Amino acid sequence: MIKNTQKQIISYYILFIICICYILMLFYNNRQNKFVNFETIDQIIDDDNVHIDEIILNKEIVEIRGWKIDTEDKSNIFNMEVVLEELENQEYIKVPTVMEKREDISYYFGNDTHYENSGFVGRILISNLNNSKYRVCILKRNEQDICLYLTNTIFLYNEGNLVVQ
Repeated sequence: MIKNTQKQIISYYILFIICICYILMLFYNNRQNKFVNFETIDQIIDDDNVHIDEIILNKEIVEIRGWKIDTEDKSNIFNMEVVLEELENQEYIKVPTVMEKREDISYYFGNDTHYENSGFVGRILISNLNNSKYRVCILKRNEQDICLYLTNTIFLYNEGNLVVQ
């Protein structure tokens, strides 16, 4: 009976250590990928082909929806990421981003454009934001280079309140 109890305690201890290692790994990866490395960016561009539809605060998450078209790259590949420029200290924070189908954009510009993959949704925890003013940017990768597209969309986050300017 004692040997079985010791085996259970050792099993729980090993499971506990594995869980702690996993949590530390997630924390490390989150901190490591939070900021943009400008050594890898080839161009910074002001762009009229980026549109931010909405920025909303939903409980503990800021959600950013919009679309970006590239008139030269009509591929059907999603390769964008929302980036927030903190205007006070010039830090650029990556926002986890997923593609959103936007058939309305493809229809508007012509069905032969294949812009249905131009939509995006970025979501970031408010715990990753300072009380500051942010500009929304788009980081886009293609075969040739990595570009940061600046938008005119700015929002102020302060103590759980969000105001789009």
